[in-house]
Amino acid sequence: MTRKERTLRIFRLDNPGVQNAEPAEETGNIHNYTEYAENGLPLIDIDYDDTGDPEQTTQNTYEGNLLVDTRVVQADGTVTEWKTFEYDDKGVLIKEMLHYADESFDTTHFIYDDNGQLLSRTTVNSDEEVELKIEWNYENGLLQSEIRTNEYQETIAQYTYTYLENGQLSESLVEEYDDGKRTWRKHFYDEDGNRIKTLRYNSKDQLIAINRYFYESKLLIRIEDEDQLKNNVVLLEYDDNGNVVKQVETNKENEIVSEITRTFDEAGKPLYSRVFVAGQGQRPDQDYLLTYVYEYF
Repeated sequence: MTRKERTLRIFRLDNPGVQNAEPAEETGNIHNYTEYAENGLPLIDIDYDDTGDPEQTTQNTYEGNLLVDTRVVQADGTVTEWKTFEYDDKGVLIKEMLHYADESFDTTHFIYDDNGQLLSRTTVNSDEEVELKIEWNYENGLLQSEIRTNEYQETIAQYTYTYLENGQLSESLVEEYDDGKRTWRKHFYDEDGNRIKTLRYNSKDQLIAINRYFYESKLLIRIEDEDQLKNNVVLLEYDDNGNVVKQVETNKENEIVSEITRTFDEAGKPLYSRVFVAGQGQRPDQDYLLTYVYEYF
């Protein structure tokens, strides 16, 4: 029987040096604390600063399994984000409200078709003026396009999807518009639906970046990230359960840009993460250890 988490505490130890054995629990300063309900939903999430003092807290309220209220509260008690949610009698989200300190608010309305597919998402301010609208179009149950317009009814982004005869996604095109200029990127997918390549273009339709993705036994094992300034490679290694236990990014000089090694328990929950990020310019290297401590119901 799978144990249910009651709390998760994450501790961070900077510059841990060589670890010849598993670190003890509560190594370093507390970095994050999450408390869960018995159904697995997060109730409280607290982020801490580098000295281990609380920085901000997210508080979630539910009715059954439905999130109805979430608030982000700073250490001084200031609420910096407050959202409320409304659902229909089937538990489908139909309204989201973002409340501001001056008692104004934005309201987002969700509209669905008879098959439950999301057709539009419209955000209006307290004066019922449209700030953002997103519309989705389908054909035979497959998403064909997504169009985003701003408060001036100008298109700011458009997504277009292409499928194989079997309904598998093969390509997607993302077009973004800013001050009358269009930039775009195109994603390509293999027969399993995995992204294998992304091409990025500037407003002059010049190719400026390429991302390539390689798989083995349907697991992502290599990412190539190339643009005018860099040509980096990310290699990923997995354990027998499909968890990423090592992730290394190198540049074209084969220098390490970042490296993450992870240890998991038998249930696939992370126990330790060792993170290294090389410094750039005047920014120093980052080297730290994350330790995950669980309590169960």
